[in-house]
Amino acid sequence: APPPPAASAPATAPPAPGRGATAKGLLPLAALLLALTLGMWLLVQLPTVPYNLKKLFGEHALAGAAFFSLALLWLGSGPWLAAHLVQARLARRQRALFLLPLLLVGLALVSFLLLNLATPEIMLNKIIGAPDLYRRIVDDNLWGDAWRAGVAAWPAKLIAGAERVLRFIALYCVFMVPLLLSMLAMGRREERGARVVYAALVMLPCWLLAKLVVLDWSVTDNVTELVSDGGEYFLALNVLLFGAYSTALGAYAPRRRAWPALLLAGVAVLGASWGLLNLGIEDAVLNNGRLFSGVQFLLGQNRTEILPDGVLAARWSALFLGAALVVAAGMRVAMQWRAPPAPPVRTSRRRRASGSARAT
Repeated sequence: APPPPAASAPATAPPAPGRGATAKGLLPLAALLLALTLGMWLLVQLPTVPYNLKKLFGEHALAGAAFFSLALLWLGSGPWLAAHLVQARLARRQRALFLLPLLLVGLALVSFLLLNLATPEIMLNKIIGAPDLYRRIVDDNLWGDAWRAGVAAWPAKLIAGAERVLRFIALYCVFMVPLLLSMLAMGRREERGARVVYAALVMLPCWLLAKLVVLDWSVTDNVTELVSDGGEYFLALNVLLFGAYSTALGAYAPRRRAWPALLLAGVAVLGASWGLLNLGIEDAVLNNGRLFSGVQFLLGQNRTEILPDGVLAARWSALFLGAALVVAAGMRVAMQWRAPPAPPVRTSRRRRASGSARAT
């Protein structure tokens, strides 16, 4: 008897990218990288930019802007590649969700390397906090004599370097867990709900541990002075909004029919984000004898001029939307090489029945 006809792949399955597609994907990547580099370089030259941002790239502003732009694109392309890997394994009925914590650490290490090439150490320490664990354990005897003797046997620079990496990974996970979860939600429709729930359960401990490192164990005043009591919950909702909207932009922006919905959603998201920021940030911050609102301290031009609320809201909206567009752009670049995985091929009951009939 002739063999049953082979099951054909669905017409919607995207072809695997070949060399031509890879070479074609390099062109938008190069153009986007050039535009971002020039844009970041021009941004730090503006007279109205916050003074901390002016020092972001140190003495080599153009080279720093180039590496920083790569790090920005990696914020979108890295999580997409990780989500594609997980969904591709799930499509082959392989376990993959347990890989998510390892993928988060790997993505964070790549970003840490790029940012260290772009930004002076002192500027990065203002964000993640200067290493202080060795001093507190050895000099202040924070955890007792046993820990003090054990840590003192190690070089102080080695402990400080490990602490910097750990603090950066934690800060990275605060933003990447919601973003990666949103990208996993836009994958195959089969078992989407279960996939998202299981991924959330796997990554939730990473998110909570990152919150402990970034907020509860913070060693930088930029965090401890700005976040209000209970404000971490509002900031967490803000991060979730950012991840969801950035993913939606990356997924649907090429479709013109989706533009009105994305625009309306963007207006709503920006309004909600501004409100959540004000709820999560302290109302009053004392700095050098002057009293500021937390939002003024965060988004103000300097420590002397007080900006109107409308200007601060516009600055936050530009920052939020610009970051979302950059993440979406990085996501689209990664899609040039790794399109969404096709659903698994399933043979219909009628075809299987006819095949078994022929076999008999």
